[in-house]
Amino acid sequence: MERLETHDVFRGAYLLLNGAKLCGSRWANSSKLLFQFEGENLEELDMTYRCGNAPVNPQQLRDPLNLLRDVIHQSKRERTQHGTSSKR
Repeated sequence: MERLETHDVFRGAYLLLNGAKLCGSRWANSSKLLFQFEGENLEELDMTYRCGNAPVNPQQLRDPLNLLRDVIHQSKRERTQHGTSSKR
C-alpha cells in the first residue's frame, strides 16, 4: 500500500475519487494542512494529475472536495481551541 501527502485540495479530491483513502492530516507549518492518503497506484495517479492528464467529472469531484474542505475547517477549529496541531 502506497502513501502520499499533499496540501492541494484538488489533488486530494482527485485521489479520493480514484480510490485513495484519507488516513489523516497534519499541520506542516502554521498555514498548511497536509492531507495523508494511502492506497494502490498513488504514484501513478499523482503523476497523471500533475501532468494535466487527469480526466474527471466535475460533478463527481464535488463530494471529495467538500470532505477535504471540512477537514481543513475542523482542523483549524481544533487547533484554535487547543492551541496544538491536530490529527484526524
